[in-house]
Amino acid sequence: MRDETASGRWWENYLVRYLMPSIAGVGIVSWLIAAGPKGLRAILFFGGSPQSLDAPTLTLLILYGNLFCYIASYPILCFHATRVLDFDQSFAWRPRANDSYIASAVFAVGTIASAVFLPSDTCVFVSVIFVLWYVSVQTVRIVDVLKPKEFGKTFGGMPTTPLYAYLYMLSRRRGYRDKKTLTKSIGNQEPASGQGAGSSEQSEVQQTWRREVVESYRHAREHGNSAFIFALELALAAVSYGIVRMPLLDGTKALAALAALFIVWSVPAVLVHLLGQYIERRYSRFEG
Repeated sequence: MRDETASGRWWENYLVRYLMPSIAGVGIVSWLIAAGPKGLRAILFFGGSPQSLDAPTLTLLILYGNLFCYIASYPILCFHATRVLDFDQSFAWRPRANDSYIASAVFAVGTIASAVFLPSDTCVFVSVIFVLWYVSVQTVRIVDVLKPKEFGKTFGGMPTTPLYAYLYMLSRRRGYRDKKTLTKSIGNQEPASGQGAGSSEQSEVQQTWRREVVESYRHAREHGNSAFIFALELALAAVSYGIVRMPLLDGTKALAALAALFIVWSVPAVLVHLLGQYIERRYSRFEG
């Protein structure tokens, strides 16, 4: 029988998450090229007039749109890796200085408002401040999730990080398999109606509620990811718009400025690689 779990439904994991934001990314890239200096279009290998939409141009727009979409989603990777910080021990969400949702809302509103209401030079300055602050929030979360704490007797009384403790407990909960019971009739007992002596009857009691819970929160999160990525795309597009419309930048300098923006934007996502390395090392229990 085909596996119908969430892992088998790839469309929920990737297609739903990135399809709509990728389409939005195509429009954003087209808008930024139209708003930027004339040389930017040539550097990005767009030939023909700005009004033309031939097959090569459309292909490049789709590729650049997907690239912009994926880069914009980097903070979600960081927030997902550090999600244990978003709730306290009573499972309640409490606003705090490095809260992922509050920080994202402030960043999106601040950058979009700057692009709409502020002049070009001021817009870029304010937007860069917002980007640096947003990156700092993500970096602080990564540092916090790596600070060792004590979690009772779960780890033999030894301190461990919230990152590993959360993944350890979550993996144990997900690892419970459905219960299966096997009932056999005894040969010297009176056989049940329609069954011969010594025959066996198998019954399976499957606890599907755990799988339903896992699929429910994955479903909610994946569709929420699509909206989250779209909001971050708009915010990052607002910052990029302020850069490409600066009057003193030609196409080459505008592209270099965008590259610098994307490098800074990617720093916390690069540090998530460190979290993966730590989890592997902690799981191995290697003490060398």
